[in-house]
Amino acid sequence: SSRFEGTWENLRIGVLMLGNKADIRYKDWLRKPAEAPATIRARISKEPQGLVFHPSELDLATQQLNFSGGVEYQPAPRLHARFYARNASASAWSRFLSVPGLQTTAGKLDLDLTASKTLSAAESNWDLRGVVKLDKAALKHSASGRTFDNLQAQISLDGTKATIQTGSLRLGKSILFLNGSAADLIKPRLDAVFRSPDLHLADLPGFSGNPPVR
Repeated sequence: SSRFEGTWENLRIGVLMLGNKADIRYKDWLRKPAEAPATIRARISKEPQGLVFHPSELDLATQQLNFSGGVEYQPAPRLHARFYARNASASAWSRFLSVPGLQTTAGKLDLDLTASKTLSAAESNWDLRGVVKLDKAALKHSASGRTFDNLQAQISLDGTKATIQTGSLRLGKSILFLNGSAADLIKPRLDAVFRSPDLHLADLPGFSGNPPVR
């Protein structure tokens, strides 16, 4: 449903979109199953240089994502948006975002991202910039069943590159610290350096727990 006000030169639009029974997918990155409720509340105005998205909300199941931005007409049509959320559930968002081989079972996240994409080229990539922070997250490796607990990390995005700064996690009884990067989010491959002041070898794949060696 929608509401329109003003003239063509200064048009203002309020939009309410309900996708509760829709199965929505975007490439291999995002999927909203039909049983998950979804609502978009958007406020849009028309200006000579393009469209403006005023502070709006996306509610996906129990999670809320705020966004704003717009579409610029010149020099070429381009969409740009800012997404931000505080103290969101990492496990709830993992239901909708694809992370191959990993399942997020706990934790909180903060994000403040800007995304832009040209609308004139069909295969152009998104340009992502900003920061995602994970707090006390827990990950489960689907193939092995192994868990990684208490993941703390700040992930910086620059174009299609992601950099992990000041990361740490618990693997069994061992605490690991890491820094790393993925050069291309489209085909993610993480290159990282891990260090630990007290590593239990029994926590690593291929090592037996008897005797416990550190």
